[in-house]
Amino acid sequence: MVRVSRRSGIAFVPVICALFLLVGAGLLVAGGLQLAKARSSTSWPTVTGTVLTSTVEATEHKPSAEEQRRERERRRSPQVRIGVGQKDEVRFTYEAVVTYSYSVDGVDHEGDRISIGAAGSGDPELAEAIRGRYPVGGEVPVHYDPSDPASSVLEPGVHGSTYILAIIGVVFLFMGALVLLLRRIFGTGSALD
Repeated sequence: MVRVSRRSGIAFVPVICALFLLVGAGLLVAGGLQLAKARSSTSWPTVTGTVLTSTVEATEHKPSAEEQRRERERRRSPQVRIGVGQKDEVRFTYEAVVTYSYSVDGVDHEGDRISIGAAGSGDPELAEAIRGRYPVGGEVPVHYDPSDPASSVLEPGVHGSTYILAIIGVVFLFMGALVLLLRRIFGTGSALD
C-alpha cells in the first residue's frame, strides 16, 4: 500500500502556482499586444472593400459532467422549482462571421476580422445586428495594417471584448500569487518550497 503524506500533497502547490503565474503572464502579454494592435488600428489606412459572405454561426456548448451534477443538486434543493425547459440544456455562442475582399497597391486580399479581439456571445440578436451591418455585396471601409496589408479589420479600435485576454491573465496571476502569499503567511513552508 502506498502512503501519501499530507506534506507531499502540499509540495505540488508551488508547481501549480508557478503554472498559474506563467499562464497568467503569457495571457497578460498576449492581451497587451492585442490591445496595442487594436489601439493602433484606428490610424491604419483605409480602402474600400466588398462583403463576400455575412452569416451568424452558432457554436454548441454542452454542459460538462460536473456542471450537470451541480445542476441536479441545485434542483433537489427545496427552494428551487423546476419549470418547463430547465433540463440540462445545451448552450450556444453566436458570432457574426463576415468575409470581405479588398485591394492594397494592386494586391488582392481577403479578410474575416470584424474587430481585434472580437468574441462571440450568448445573444443571437447581437450577432445578427453585427451581421446586418455587413450585407453581402455591400461596400465597406477596410482598415489594413500598413506593415502587413493582409491584416485588416472592419471596426478599428478597442472594444469591450478586446480586454478579455488581459483580464484573464490578471486573474491567473492574482490567483497564483495569492496562494503563494497565503502559503507563506500560514507557515506551510517557504513560498518557493
